Amino acid sequence: MGAFADNPALYSATMNVNFSESDRLFSDVSFMLYDIDIGSVWQDRVSIIGFSSNGEIAPEFTIENTDYVEQVDNYTLDGIKNSSNDVDTSNVLVSFSSSISGFHLIFTDGDDIESSIDPSSHGIGIGDIYYTQEPNDVPEPASTLGLLVLGIIGLYSRLKTRRSY
Repeated sequence: MGAFADNPALYSATMNVNFSESDRLFSDVSFMLYDIDIGSVWQDRVSIIGFSSNGEIAPEFTIENTDYVEQVDNYTLDGIKNSSNDVDTSNVLVSFSSSISGFHLIFTDGDDIESSIDPSSHGIGIGDIYYTQEPNDVPEPASTLGLLVLGIIGLYSRLKTRRSY
């Protein structure tokens, strides 16, 4: 997991989302992150990376207010100003422009805190995950059976027509 291997944190939580156990992909994946901010003894840092059989996929971040949240790199957001939990100023829309089969989200402390870190009072919110399931390349069994029945009827009709000559 290239983007996360360099900076493990003492206090962190990881959320792994796998949409499917197969290699099936999902498009238009998006969700909201709420309350990415900073306090006197904590700083919210969120790293997100999508994945598919082709490798790692960076998310796209739409930051509500860049005075409160900054994008550190292709995968990481830091809270840079304190925000109340009930306002939109520190919210971020996360989306993926490429199809993915899942993603990892790591919530941890940022590195802008000079004093001792106390993670007991910080947290973020994660909204509903929206996505579009891409069509399966394998036909459904009922449609395969229907095609087989039509083929048998067509063959029977053709044989019947030949016998009548």
